[in-house]
Amino acid sequence: MLVLAPLALGGCDRVVPSAETFVAKPEVQALTITGAIVAAVNRGDAAQVSASNAPDYELYSHGYPNVVGPEDALASNTALLKDEAITFAIDNVRTEVSQDGDMVVLTADYDWTYTDSVSGEVVAEQGNWVLIFKRQSDGQLKVWREIASDTAPAQSPAAAGS
Repeated sequence: MLVLAPLALGGCDRVVPSAETFVAKPEVQALTITGAIVAAVNRGDAAQVSASNAPDYELYSHGYPNVVGPEDALASNTALLKDEAITFAIDNVRTEVSQDGDMVVLTADYDWTYTDSVSGEVVAEQGNWVLIFKRQSDGQLKVWREIASDTAPAQSPAAAGS
């Protein structure tokens, strides 16, 4: 909703948007948070990755136990981001916003490079990433649910490029 407040400055009539105008749309908020998460992963900043999680956050990811709650998420991210080979990129990002704007579903394709814990090799994985944002009592959107699912077997970066 755009609210305009008249403001007279030195004899000229001017319309200045109110502070309400500058509150981003839910999809913009979700995209901004998502960009910050991707950047934090690539910096190895587990605290920043976890900062956008709701108190009732849950992660469902193939091959890993479910992560439940912010403390579990921080511990999981801290352990995961010790891997110096990690890179994370997303593409084909799409959003859907609930009619009331209190929930946003964001989907994306991802490219994830990491060190395989069994083989010790650096591998590249592609998959689907789903973030479900839910508006909190303080008005902020936070990641409520996260789902990561690979779409092809992990392989070495050299094989992925051929």
